[in-house]
Amino acid sequence: SIEALLDSVSKLKDIGLATRQHIEGKGRAGPEAAIYLSPVPFNLTMQRLRERLDKFGKIAFMKRQAHPIGVGFDALIQFVQPAHAAAALEAITTMKLLGDNIFAIRQSDMM
Repeated sequence: SIEALLDSVSKLKDIGLATRQHIEGKGRAGPEAAIYLSPVPFNLTMQRLRERLDKFGKIAFMKRQAHPIGVGFDALIQFVQPAHAAAALEAITTMKLLGDNIFAIRQSDMM
């Protein structure tokens, strides 16, 4: 019946959501899944930064802070998974994805 089918689909959806929350939750809080960038030029807005970096994986959140010298801002990009942060960091440092003058490091390497 349609009711049984809908019930089955609902249960599968609940299992999928619980699994996704479990997987994402493991990487979200970890500093090994976060990248610190400094200084980010003003023309590279948070939206542009997200557009360039979200192709490497899901971004949980981004924080921005004024740079002490006033040449741009510092940013913390928290990815959901450490592997996503590693891929983005590789692109930033070796391929100069965000330009030549941006320092990038995993948050866990700053501690």
